[in-house]
Amino acid sequence: MKNLLLILFIVFVSCSSKTKLEKMIEHHIESVCGESSKCKIKLSDVTWFEWDKLIVFKETAQSLEVDSIIGIKYPYFGDLAKRVVFMNDNKIVYHEDVFPNYEGLIDGEIIFNVLDTSNYKIFLNTEFTIQKLIEEKKYYYIIDQ
Repeated sequence: MKNLLLILFIVFVSCSSKTKLEKMIEHHIESVCGESSKCKIKLSDVTWFEWDKLIVFKETAQSLEVDSIIGIKYPYFGDLAKRVVFMNDNKIVYHEDVFPNYEGLIDGEIIFNVLDTSNYKIFLNTEFTIQKLIEEKKYYYIIDQ
């Protein structure tokens, strides 16, 4: 019985792996874009803090690379997570580590477009282009500028 409860807990946690920010962005996209497969949003309409730079890191970014790119020691580093780091005046004002879902896409997943040849991408303004894609009967959003 304990093993069954542990398995159910693990399944629940892996299926509900969207972060607070991802949920807010998804809701905003749905309210602004509706059923359109392409649209634009202002990410500053979603955030509750001031920021002048967003840096998105892939899971492959190492601690030293993250520190180097943001210009300060990133104190929240954990292995195997995509990092979303909002900065204002070279200070971290908000961050989220997004842990991978090994079972595939999650409906409404938010994916920042980072080139395959890089471990990170820096976004300097709040206007983003959204593209809604469907794969394996699940939809997700590609976000870029």
